Amino acid sequence: MSNHLAVATVSAALRSLVDDGAGSVLSGVATNVETGRPDRMVPPDNEAAVSIFLYQVSPNAHWRNDDLPTRRGNGVLGQKPQAALDLYYLLTFFGVDNRQHSEVLLGSVVSALHTEPVLTRERIENVIAAEPHLAESDLAAQPELVRFAPADLTLEELSKLWSVFFQTPYRLSVAYKGSVVLISPEDLAPRPTLPVATRNLYVETLEPPRIESLSADAVSAAPVVFGGPLVIRGRNLRGDDTRVTIGEAEALPAFVSAREVRVDVSEGPFPAGSLRAGPIGVRVVHYRLMGTPEVPHVGPTSNLCAVVVHPRIPGVPLPATPAVANYALAVEPVVGPRQAAALLLTRPGASHSIEAAPRATDRASLEFDLGDVAPGIYLIRVRIDGAESLLEFTDTDADTLPDSYTGPTLEITP
Repeated sequence: MSNHLAVATVSAALRSLVDDGAGSVLSGVATNVETGRPDRMVPPDNEAAVSIFLYQVSPNAHWRNDDLPTRRGNGVLGQKPQAALDLYYLLTFFGVDNRQHSEVLLGSVVSALHTEPVLTRERIENVIAAEPHLAESDLAAQPELVRFAPADLTLEELSKLWSVFFQTPYRLSVAYKGSVVLISPEDLAPRPTLPVATRNLYVETLEPPRIESLSADAVSAAPVVFGGPLVIRGRNLRGDDTRVTIGEAEALPAFVSAREVRVDVSEGPFPAGSLRAGPIGVRVVHYRLMGTPEVPHVGPTSNLCAVVVHPRIPGVPLPATPAVANYALAVEPVVGPRQAAALLLTRPGASHSIEAAPRATDRASLEFDLGDVAPGIYLIRVRIDGAESLLEFTDTDADTLPDSYTGPTLEITP
């Protein structure tokens, strides 16, 4: 990195380089090379000249990212800040027009910059030694040497440059870009940090776990019911510490292999009150044991797959009478206040869908108004966010007996 004299040193070193290329190319004609605005340079009729004008400075796109971050989380300086700059120079050539002095100087300077595009440390040191005002410059110690390359300016851009900066008739010119100049303050010094006491190296796999299917068993696509199993099948499911997330809840599975993971959808593996019925997202998360001492860190995560968790009616529903306007029915898992809940009653020739009473908090039971339901025995289901509790099904082997649903049932008495 360089101090605040870096830009001035680059200009002086470029003048030295151009002077070497153009100083003696015109025999019998003195050639003056100066840094400054070309509109202020008017050489005598029998002399030639080259003007070097720094017309633009811009951040270097590559090196500017190397500057972050310069401070630690507590605000203490971690490394010296540095400004990475690209310098744009306009080289203008003067001379006797009918002897093509400008064209000859242009060819000589372009050849010199193409032959020696980099400001060598030796040239920079010689320029600093010859210029007293640059004595404190440390550009020669910069790790990245400044390199010059032609800047591709269109005729329109070049004409705008002359009309905006100089407002004088155009002279033969060429533009060059010098990159990169690294400037850092001299009065800032980062505090030394303690050496690394323990080094930990970890190798991560590039392929994360992937879920391919979800069901309640490993053979068929059975529905997932609260309190029952969830079987996750896929690839790369086994990790150092494998966990399953359902919604916002996370649990350790009961069985883990590379192709299958099993976990109970119940309050045991998962925290109490964390599960909900309805459509919900499932992920497999691999935790990595890292650090000294080792603690779990979140690692690769699988794709998100949706599963419908069906609610459950625990026990046998107690009989009810139509006069009961707030029949309470226990439901698992707990139902949130924003979840849509309904009771479905079915018997031959009649069916009812009854919305649950509003709730302000999570509830383990729902209240329903049965005032319009006729007495009888009904198959009972509860629907939470579109997921219905399952009915008991009797599968008979006899051809004369039909398959049928047998429960659970709710008796409504007169």
